[in-house]
Amino acid sequence: MPQYIDVKLKSDVSLSGKTFVTGFHGIGLVGYVTVRYLVKKLEAKKIGFIVTESMPPIITMENGEIKPPLELYIYRHVVFMYAESPPTTRIHRFSRGISEWVIKSGFEKALLVGGLDSSYSTSANPEDNLRVIKTSQYNGLRKGASTLEDGLFVVGPLALLMLNFYIADFPALAVLPYASRDKVDLRASANAIQFINQELDLAVNVDELILNAKRIEDEALKSAESHANLSSESLRYIM
Repeated sequence: MPQYIDVKLKSDVSLSGKTFVTGFHGIGLVGYVTVRYLVKKLEAKKIGFIVTESMPPIITMENGEIKPPLELYIYRHVVFMYAESPPTTRIHRFSRGISEWVIKSGFEKALLVGGLDSSYSTSANPEDNLRVIKTSQYNGLRKGASTLEDGLFVVGPLALLMLNFYIADFPALAVLPYASRDKVDLRASANAIQFINQELDLAVNVDELILNAKRIEDEALKSAESHANLSSESLRYIM
């Protein structure tokens, strides 16, 4: 089997029975912001990183150490793949490598997070704020969650991961809150986390995300900034 990724674990941690969680830089940056917020608020422990030919040629520093683009964190029964910088090339190989590693490592299930264009929303109910996609092997989905409507598309590494899990008959769920295409949508990330709290028995407070989302919305009303400037301004409020 070709080796598309190389997982470097810093400690001898068992991944068997854990839930794999990740998200990417899609609509509203929902997947990225959600995973970043969860990792920080849960004070998840860094357990390693992933090397792949798909990762961008970028590194940064954090607490005096090099920070790779793809890192692994653990909190109780949840393992997060935190993509500081999204894969840029060979996305099919990257997604296949990640899904094969998840299955081979004995994870119980996978939960993926991304944004869904808010223009697709047809409900006036503020509680009806997301859609899900799941493989038939995924059990325990919270009551009342609505499945993505026929004819709508999901693209990018999240879509490929879900497809690979579907092919492998592996339990996987994609959580897709409605999000704005025009800005970093912190409110959508808050909606995703509230759903994930129930799905994975967590208790992450989203008040900070909602407060900062309100600040961004208020500033947007007072400003005639361009789309690019609004997105840049939004990033100031991401934890």
